[in-house]
Amino acid sequence: MSPQTDTSEDAFQDVLLSLFQLHGQVLPAAEAMSGEFGLTGARRPVRRVVARRPKTVSQISRRLGLQRQQAWLARCLRRLRRAEFDALARSLAGLTARVKDATDREAEDGRRTATGRRAAASVRRRIVAT
Repeated sequence: MSPQTDTSEDAFQDVLLSLFQLHGQVLPAAEAMSGEFGLTGARRPVRRVVARRPKTVSQISRRLGLQRQQAWLARCLRRLRRAEFDALARSLAGLTARVKDATDREAEDGRRTATGRRAAASVRRRIVAT
């Protein structure tokens, strides 16, 4: 489809695809950063650390030799302005609200339809019984 004929639904699918692709890119990066520490599942080493006594998240991280991803993230986000992320965050929040509203309306319509069907069935039973 040409950009002029793309629908909002097509654009929404493009946004979802982009989010899934971003998520897909972040997962391997996280695995690479934590892989040398044996954190593919993250649970096993963390359980081992806290098995002796409870610790804070910071204490667990230090014990496992982990660091925050601030340097990696800074490289990824280099030359991107805060305003771009603010606009994206507002757009995604608005889109999320629209999806939630539509989902809530669909659920409400489904409940009304089900209630209407039950009422109609009740009337039919009364008519048949008479």
